[in-house]
Amino acid sequence: METNWEENFKEHLYSGLDSTNVQAEQIPSYIARMDAVLDNIYSKTTTGLELNLKECENSFNLIRNISVSMMRADGLTESEALDICYRTGVKKNREYGSQNILKFGIIGVVVRLADKIGRMKTLVKRDPSLRAEAAADALLDITNYATYGEMLCNSIWE
Repeated sequence: METNWEENFKEHLYSGLDSTNVQAEQIPSYIARMDAVLDNIYSKTTTGLELNLKECENSFNLIRNISVSMMRADGLTESEALDICYRTGVKKNREYGSQNILKFGIIGVVVRLADKIGRMKTLVKRDPSLRAEAAADALLDITNYATYGEMLCNSIWE
């Protein structure tokens, strides 16, 4: 039986996706776009500027869409990518609980996303044969953390 958190996570993870097709040569520009969106959220949360939760939610949604599109570029269908993200997110939430995300809220999610996006920047500079598994893992985490951010913006994180 799914908990409310799992139902909310599934709803946010699987909704609001577009069907952007990312080609391998576009990956660096998409990573840069995710980074810029994240910088905007970070700036507003740390400088005292008012954080518009709808704008923040849309930013996390954009990051999630880009990440899922990049997972599709690696040969997964959208459904396969989301199913992997869902199973992993549920497993991690059961292991860690929800309080670790609540403790630092949106800024904590931003920091975690910055780490993952930074990892992707480093990986795209490497030989593709060396980065495939690490990139897939980072994209999974980016997708899930962006979904967590959306959930926080909607005040449905439990």
